[in-house]
Amino acid sequence: PTEFEVGEIKVSKPGGNQNGTISGGRIEVFGITMKDLLTLAYDLEDNMLTGGPKWLDTDHFDVIAKAPSVLPFDNMRVMLQNLVVHCFKFTFHNEDQPLPVFALTLGKRTAKLKDADPSNRSACTRTPGDGIVTYACKNTTMAQLAEKVRSAATGYITHPVVDLTGLKGAFDFEIVWTPNQLIAAAARGADPAVASTPTGGLTFFEAIDKQLGLKLVSQKYPQPVMVIDHLERLPADN
Repeated sequence: PTEFEVGEIKVSKPGGNQNGTISGGRIEVFGITMKDLLTLAYDLEDNMLTGGPKWLDTDHFDVIAKAPSVLPFDNMRVMLQNLVVHCFKFTFHNEDQPLPVFALTLGKRTAKLKDADPSNRSACTRTPGDGIVTYACKNTTMAQLAEKVRSAATGYITHPVVDLTGLKGAFDFEIVWTPNQLIAAAARGADPAVASTPTGGLTFFEAIDKQLGLKLVSQKYPQPVMVIDHLERLPADN
């Protein structure tokens, strides 16, 4: 389905709090700004949205919508996009602009990647342990690793990751690191046990360097950005 069974966006009442729930094929969100609504509907980060009127950050809206069936939110994004387009006569175009990313590159070490058996299913498994995280991948390309690594190494990877290794084919590999909150606690002297972990307290960046021979380098790189062309303001009594 591309349309909600029932869907409405209206201007929030003054003084209301921002809250809401999204579950079971229903969206009930109150006090959301237009900017947050667009980033939610189109799955964007703040810096991937540009242009638009001044009220993008000041006007607040209530969104109440029900899908024809129980669906995960990712399946309802198109419905929410169509609702936004209908209510605000929203139009946009995409263009590439330099944005902060982590570039996945070859390090000074020789890459420690095992050629994969192409008959194996491509998959990565994240397993938390006693003070460590193990991320084991089979039949995985560097482009796939770049796409998945942000959700795997939460707290470390704060920008999109771009594969600039130039490596072709798929590989089997494993990365083991210490969660960033434990590293921070050890730095404050609050968690000396980190030093005895199997990784020796490796950050994700250190682990991917020492264990795979790869590096994650912070830099700017052209990324697709949504540029707002037209957005009609809803009247307060809508």
